[in-house]
Amino acid sequence: MEFREDCKVSRIGYFLPVEKQDFTLDQFLLVRDKDAALKPRISPDSWHELDLLYFALMSRSGDMIGYLQVDYPFD
Repeated sequence: MEFREDCKVSRIGYFLPVEKQDFTLDQFLLVRDKDAALKPRISPDSWHELDLLYFALMSRSGDMIGYLQVDYPFD
C-alpha cells in the first residue's frame, strides 16, 4: 500500500492507477481476473483490475489508524 501525495484525490483519498505502480501481479494478495490484470486499460476513464483506491482513517490527532480499500467499483 502506498499513500503517495501525487496520487491524493481528496483529504483522505488516494487513487494509485496501475500505470504508477511498481508492484508486480504476484505481489497482489487477491486478483479477481488475472487475464484482465495483464491487459492494458480499456480506456482512460475505465477501472483497471490492478488500480488501487484507498481511504486513510485518521485519529483526531491526525495519525493514520487504518485504511479502507475499494476493490471493484461499478463506475
